Amino acid sequence: MSTNQCDRLIDYFNRQLTEKEQEQFETHLSSCEECREELMELREMTDDLPFLADPVEPPEEMKKRILTNVLKDEDKKDTSTKASKENVVVSTSRRSRKSPFIYGALAASLLLSVGINGWLWTENQQLVGENEQISSDFQEVAEERNELVTELTAIRDSIEEDVQPGTSQVVLTANLDSTLGDVSNGFATLISEQNQVQLVIQVAGMPELEGTEAYQAWIIEGETPIPAGSFEIDEAGNGAVAFNVQDIENLNVDQIAITLEPRPNNELPEGEVLLASQ
Repeated sequence: MSTNQCDRLIDYFNRQLTEKEQEQFETHLSSCEECREELMELREMTDDLPFLADPVEPPEEMKKRILTNVLKDEDKKDTSTKASKENVVVSTSRRSRKSPFIYGALAASLLLSVGINGWLWTENQQLVGENEQISSDFQEVAEERNELVTELTAIRDSIEEDVQPGTSQVVLTANLDSTLGDVSNGFATLISEQNQVQLVIQVAGMPELEGTEAYQAWIIEGETPIPAGSFEIDEAGNGAVAFNVQDIENLNVDQIAITLEPRPNNELPEGEVLLASQ
């Protein structure tokens, strides 16, 4: 008895299987006597359901019509009555072989199958709703990003039109807030000059370095840190670094940060963030 196929008996009876699953189960049914017996019992139980219904009194006009047809063919009536009695005896005998426990188990299995199918349908509808909400949120974020890119492009074009050759123009400025309190601070400036962009960072009040330690600047694009140069400080804790931005058109500066690294010029940050822009 194959447990995986036998577990599909109720779904097969309820016509809940796909066409391929139905073919697989029918192949299994030809070799599993236990499943064939249970399927026969399910069908016999549903065949007997009409006998369990309460009788309904037909309308008077219907009774007259039926009695008229019966009187016209008395012989057919006798034959039909005899056959009906035999069917009732067979049906009664068949029902007598089924214990209340079997009926209860089969009914419970049917209810469980219907309940599981209903739960799966509900879960599927919830997933569809969640996917639609995620898609809507993603669309809103994409539209906001496109608006920001359009604004940045317009600003860059305006700067290129206004700036004379050989002069510098400040594109962006940002304060660097300290995680060490009010002792340390920093300032970042993005400068454009003759189609070249340079990031200049200045810090003050930074803690003294030890051994091979160095401070390193990072441009954060989304969740990707881009190294923007390492630097040291003087005795007063002051320092600076300049970084040439090669492709400003495709660069989205989300944040600028300063970390304390165990060595200079790391490709990825290892140390603690000490200064960061909002």
